Amino acid sequence: MANLASIAEDGVKYRDVPLSHGYKPPKHFLLWLGRYNATKLARSAVTALVDCMIIVGMPLMAVTLHLRQPVAIGAFVLLAWVAVSRALRGLECLTHEASHYNISRSHNLNDAIGNILAAIPTFQLVGQFRSGHVPKHHQLFGTSLDPDLRRYDELDLHSIDRSKIWRFARDIARRLPRYMGGWFRNTGTDARTIAAAMSWHIVFYIAPLAVAAGFVRAIELWAIFFAVPFLCVLPVIRLIGEAGEHVYRGSATVFEATVSNVGRIHKALIHPHGDGFHLVHHLWPSVPHHQLEAAHRMLIDLDPTGFNTSRQRNSLIEEPAHPVTFRHSRKVQGARNV
Repeated sequence: MANLASIAEDGVKYRDVPLSHGYKPPKHFLLWLGRYNATKLARSAVTALVDCMIIVGMPLMAVTLHLRQPVAIGAFVLLAWVAVSRALRGLECLTHEASHYNISRSHNLNDAIGNILAAIPTFQLVGQFRSGHVPKHHQLFGTSLDPDLRRYDELDLHSIDRSKIWRFARDIARRLPRYMGGWFRNTGTDARTIAAAMSWHIVFYIAPLAVAAGFVRAIELWAIFFAVPFLCVLPVIRLIGEAGEHVYRGSATVFEATVSNVGRIHKALIHPHGDGFHLVHHLWPSVPHHQLEAAHRMLIDLDPTGFNTSRQRNSLIEEPAHPVTFRHSRKVQGARNV
């Protein structure tokens, strides 16, 4: 399936057959796969609750601290924007997990928990996200119906310059306005979703603040500590994350086209809750977030000349080598050492 037919659409050539996985794992790993596939409802729920508590807790903290100095207020607000945006990104990652039924194998329970604790607070619904993600990005990976590939081409994410941090920041900033315009459309957000999200925020966010600070002040705090990071900071984090997940050009398989973002900043801010271990997710989408890193590490240990040659990024500006190129450089280096 590596040599695929292509079709022309909007001046861009797309494959008409999805890419194959292109990777065969060690047999010993397959013996562990059942264990890695096991979901942990309580763990996933607590993970989402912690993120929700950060989102709701920051304005409550601002009320209780009674900050007076402008410098202290400014520093706290900036810190809160980063913390809330990271928590929102975490909930988005868990919404993605729920779309694969990785919170619970019980579909109804999975979607109920996923919606209440992750999707609705971020103005999404699990079912809507799933309908655009699973059948199109996973099952039709690399074709004209793959929304990620279309977004890569529309925003020219292939050409982001990672040679210097300032060039990387410049290229992200240039693409941000257009990216933000298409996000809600791509996730299926509609009037029903917005109504559900606003109801969630009124009950769990604005009402507790109103008790502590009054209704008008609660609305102001919601705007400062939720709306601003949600609309201005989170999209930057999300775009950086999505721009680093795949390298479609020059790749003939899912293995070659998928990047694992495993650096400290990825785990802490850009790809929380195991989201950075993207190759494992694409090869085995039923492995839940809390098992992805363990599966990734096992595959590296068991298959150092196979899985370990996959694209892996440890910093924002690193450009991981194509697996074939990586293997070749290893062989050359090995020959020089003989």
